[in-house]
Amino acid sequence: MWTLQLLAVALVTWAMGAAYTLHVNPEIAFFRRAYELKQQWFADLSREHTNKTVVFGGSSCLTSIVPERLMERHGLAVANEGLGAAMGARVLTRYAFESLRAGDMLIVALEPDLLSGAVDLEPLGVQFAFATRQSALLRGTSGVNWPSALVDLRPGGYHVFTLIGKILLRQPLYRYAPTEIEAGGWHNVAARRDLGTPGVPSVRLSNAGREWLRMIRDECARRQVRVAVTMPWHFCVPENLRATQRANLRFLRDVVEVLPVLREPSLGAHAVREHFADTNMHPTADAAALRTDEFAAALKAWSVWTVAEMDAQLAALE
Repeated sequence: MWTLQLLAVALVTWAMGAAYTLHVNPEIAFFRRAYELKQQWFADLSREHTNKTVVFGGSSCLTSIVPERLMERHGLAVANEGLGAAMGARVLTRYAFESLRAGDMLIVALEPDLLSGAVDLEPLGVQFAFATRQSALLRGTSGVNWPSALVDLRPGGYHVFTLIGKILLRQPLYRYAPTEIEAGGWHNVAARRDLGTPGVPSVRLSNAGREWLRMIRDECARRQVRVAVTMPWHFCVPENLRATQRANLRFLRDVVEVLPVLREPSLGAHAVREHFADTNMHPTADAAALRTDEFAAALKAWSVWTVAEMDAQLAALE
């Protein structure tokens, strides 16, 4: 009897946590709104264009690529399927795959950190999949571990404690508001924070990340989709510009052995502090326009790096 009571309490507690996560959690509400606007934009693109470009990644993609500007200024039909890096590369990639048709182009704009370790299902990705009724996003080569996925619907301890703190301090429950999501699902970040002095990155492609890129390559070949990688912009102080570009190029040198990499002059490094909002990978609206224009030029030119060219550029940046 005691065991049954404990089980009942556990089930009720889980159900309450899952209900909060899917219907109340402000972070999930934010991403649900982004999803709705992306779906609307995608439907419009599909009606008006035979083929399109799909770009995906975490919040650096969500905040950097402005689909409306790409259409109006550059004549490019682009769906920005960026969401949040905390969802993990698995869910972000599979979400982008849902938008692809034969003849499309796929641009991988994943943050390097997502490819530097294991490529696992993350709780936020699981929660997003359930909140948008897309359980297919959770499937892997061996199916779905449903018990683990269902457990991930509960709010984590860190979330609960920070939420209580925000309530007590009368602060906003989430840094971002759904109203900041604009046409095409682009996030125009309103928050501002001191970025300090970020160091030079030292991220390298992991074996798991390499395998994930191979999966993307093979799946795109099967679907008859052209694919390439772009490096997200991130802020660096001017004195670290060359070192940051060199570090980014080292990461891309690993990537180019699996997937083509678009040739872009910034190499993912941007040294204007005022062009970033609340993190060193979230540009302001003005900077997002600049990043979008650079991306448009690279997309139109479709000039990709060779290994030899990357090696020569690395030597030049030493």
